[in-house]
Amino acid sequence: MADKVLVIGYDRKEYDIICPKLLKKNATIDFSETTQTAQYLLKEKSYDWTIFHSRVLDSLPYVNVMRSIRHIPIIIISPEDFGMERISYILECFGDLSGKKGNTINTWSHSFEHGDLYFNQDQREVSVCGKKIDLTTKEFDLLALLISNPNRVFTYEMIADIVWTENYDIYFRKTITNHISSLRQKLRITQDIPNLIKSVHNVGYKLNI
Repeated sequence: MADKVLVIGYDRKEYDIICPKLLKKNATIDFSETTQTAQYLLKEKSYDWTIFHSRVLDSLPYVNVMRSIRHIPIIIISPEDFGMERISYILECFGDLSGKKGNTINTWSHSFEHGDLYFNQDQREVSVCGKKIDLTTKEFDLLALLISNPNRVFTYEMIADIVWTENYDIYFRKTITNHISSLRQKLRITQDIPNLIKSVHNVGYKLNI
């Protein structure tokens, strides 16, 4: 039986690129360019998968759609992966993950290395200059979010929603700021190591590469 897949957040040109790859997997496909259409389709139909454009992480309405999906896997694929072997490999995993509910798969590498910083998502391991850094759960998740899209600004609202799954208010900013401060201190084991986490005034934070 063909998998039923909902593709969300792409424009028509991007969809026309990804669609043939899905058809090779014997999938039946619905397409949504808006949150309103996505919410309607998710309510009216049953899907085995959803595939989101990576840019939807910049939009709280799309993040809310993702949070509402509890029973099917979510794959996040960026335009940079179109036409690459990586997207074919990810789609090969369709059968392997069928029936596993609540999965979110991002196409960025689960290991990251820049200068003296090493990050491994799967092993939940962070090291600087070869020294293991002990992070709290939220500190690790916060760093993972920033690493997932270097140089992109994550707003306070997005951080609260994605890392804490909480609605943001002005009082929550202190919680985020405190965690960022602690994370910066732990990563800068010597003064020679640059501070990679940059503040964007009154907006949020980014990993500056």
